[in-house]
Amino acid sequence: FFSKKRRNEGKRQRKGKLHSKAKPLTISHASATNDSLRKSLPSLRTSCIQNIENMSDNGLRQRKAATTQTKAMQVDDGRHIIDKDNKNVDNDVPFILRPWVYFQKALPPMIFFGLNFSVTIFSMLFFALVKYAGTQLLLVNGWPAGTYETTFNVACLVAMSHSTVILIPLYKCMQLQPFVPTRRLSDSPLYWQLSSDALLQYCTGYMIQDSVFTLIRAYKVGYDPSDTVFLAHHFVTVSYMTQCRYLKAGHISTMLCIFAGEVTNPVMMVWYITKNAVDSICCNGPRVAALFNASEFIYAFMYFVVRALIMPLLVVYQFYDIWFTKQPNIPTSVSIYWSLCMLIVVLGSYDYIVDCWSILMTYIKA
Repeated sequence: FFSKKRRNEGKRQRKGKLHSKAKPLTISHASATNDSLRKSLPSLRTSCIQNIENMSDNGLRQRKAATTQTKAMQVDDGRHIIDKDNKNVDNDVPFILRPWVYFQKALPPMIFFGLNFSVTIFSMLFFALVKYAGTQLLLVNGWPAGTYETTFNVACLVAMSHSTVILIPLYKCMQLQPFVPTRRLSDSPLYWQLSSDALLQYCTGYMIQDSVFTLIRAYKVGYDPSDTVFLAHHFVTVSYMTQCRYLKAGHISTMLCIFAGEVTNPVMMVWYITKNAVDSICCNGPRVAALFNASEFIYAFMYFVVRALIMPLLVVYQFYDIWFTKQPNIPTSVSIYWSLCMLIVVLGSYDYIVDCWSILMTYIKA
């Protein structure tokens, strides 16, 4: 008890000595302190701003270093995609994209104007074979040779072979990367770069061969006013895709436009073929009529929803990314051209949208 009491007395004595040594703060001291603080405020403000800028610069450098490291994670040895440890990572490529990576790497390069068109030429040959097979299929089933309806149906079969093959890989590519239409190609993994470029080449090959086939058909069996719309659409699409490949940016924008345009194509082509079959003498029947009625409603509903409701919103989003995000990847002249192309495609769909609305109203009233 006494030792505890002595300790408490010692603490009180030491505390009293400390208070006795402390000097009171006079008015002169306070004013001097305020003056020194006032003088040091600008330097403090400047140092704080510099620290914030340094932190931002360091963060930017770290992000750039991380991006560079990510790019360096995968390289192409000509046969396989390998990582920095020299390990084969081909198996890490999504299954649906592996054929596109394979064709891009296996085909010999065919360089024109600084771009590789090997997949484009391969796809043109593929669609030529589909055209031949489709022609023989229709002739075997009784369609007359050399007529407009038969050649048009062959074109529909070729269009179906294009859209059904490309839709799922396009969706997968857009799903795997940030949804930024003007994103640079180099910011994506190597397998994505190869597969996306192959998909654009495949679509380019289809547009070129279909344009040539349309001109040949118009020369042989007569020109149809709708051919002008298809030829203009193909020219706009090919120029859009080629500029994207040349700039190595905007692949998401291009694939988004292709996907929105092709997602309704399979059922649309079935409707065209069955419509011609119902109107024909050789190939009409109850099964064909049932397939025509089903495809007509599905086509009208899908086309109206995609072209009248979804596509305008996608175009507005792309306009925002191109013009209001200060993106440095697409030049102004190309941005103007791309914007005009998207507007042309949307406006060019107006007559088809009206027809689909009429079809839907017919079924609703019935």
